Amino acid sequence: MAECTSNGINDKCLTSARYTFEGLSAWFPQAFHEKWDTDQIVVTIPMEPREIQDFCLLDSRVRISVKVVSELTSSKDDPSRLTRSVASIEVQSPNPESLAWYRRIGGRLENLFSLLTGSSVAMDTLFVYRGDESGHLITKRTGSVRDFDRLQCVMCSPNQLAQAIVTWI
Repeated sequence: MAECTSNGINDKCLTSARYTFEGLSAWFPQAFHEKWDTDQIVVTIPMEPREIQDFCLLDSRVRISVKVVSELTSSKDDPSRLTRSVASIEVQSPNPESLAWYRRIGGRLENLFSLLTGSSVAMDTLFVYRGDESGHLITKRTGSVRDFDRLQCVMCSPNQLAQAIVTWI
């Protein structure tokens, strides 16, 4: 992505961002579906992300979308396939915002989801967008992520999740 202007991290030139957080995907429903029959197991892996929530913050008109997508992996040594669900949070502002603004939103989301899951959640990726151009922010993170424990988390409906995000941000 080309540099916005000389204002760098504070230049308001970005239109949206997509975040993933280590330790968050276990909190959301799986993107794929398993059906167990007596003689076979059928795993359906959708090509498109599964939308969990999509809403706008009324006063700022910032749009937030929570999605889960299946990631299919294999390696040279082991040709078998492994699928896992990856949750992502997309934030789109009605007017261009700065990289600093999107980083602050990511930090607030990281804190909120750590609180809701009852474990440590760490921002894994941050993709930023300006129109058709995109970039990936790489930062060194310290600390460790605790394993997800369903007994220590807050379970909520999609509407309750939306309200928590609106209040927190």
